[in-house]
Amino acid sequence: AVWLLFLVLMGIVSGKLAFAQQADKDNTEKLFLNEKGSIEKTIRDYYDLAYDMYLNLELKDMSVVLNMESIQNQNFMIAMEENIYGYKDWLKKLEMANVREEDVERYPLYFDFNQPEINGDKAIVKVNLKGEDLKAYPAFVVLGENEFHLDKIEGKWLINEHYYDDWYLFEGSRTEKK
Repeated sequence: AVWLLFLVLMGIVSGKLAFAQQADKDNTEKLFLNEKGSIEKTIRDYYDLAYDMYLNLELKDMSVVLNMESIQNQNFMIAMEENIYGYKDWLKKLEMANVREEDVERYPLYFDFNQPEINGDKAIVKVNLKGEDLKAYPAFVVLGENEFHLDKIEGKWLINEHYYDDWYLFEGSRTEKK
């Protein structure tokens, strides 16, 4: 009778341990999905804000998506400012050619996110950025593979570095400010 009681108790304890392990696994999975969603939102918001700046011809606070301690991100903001001034000149030329400003539009972007590599407060994610054929996207939109390096700062994922083909043509150096 003692052995039977012992076996029953061991079965209960084992069942509770298995349940606790499954709960930990489920919580880890939920946390990963939350982090993945936050990372993807940061990247989408980056493009939305950059496009807003470009089309509205005014700089915005990008520190909500960019780690502004990063030289590359500082150079990105300088490049955006230069592009906005260039875009204003282009719009004046369009106006002289009787093309209306509203004919210049935001073209759709399609995001194909790979699984992010998350290591503590650092993450790397590759995104295949797709758009529509024969559309002239702004210089900060590079279709194809983009790799983002993010840091989690004060609980928020921020882009620290962004790699894509010919990035240096737009942003210049990653180590020296423009």
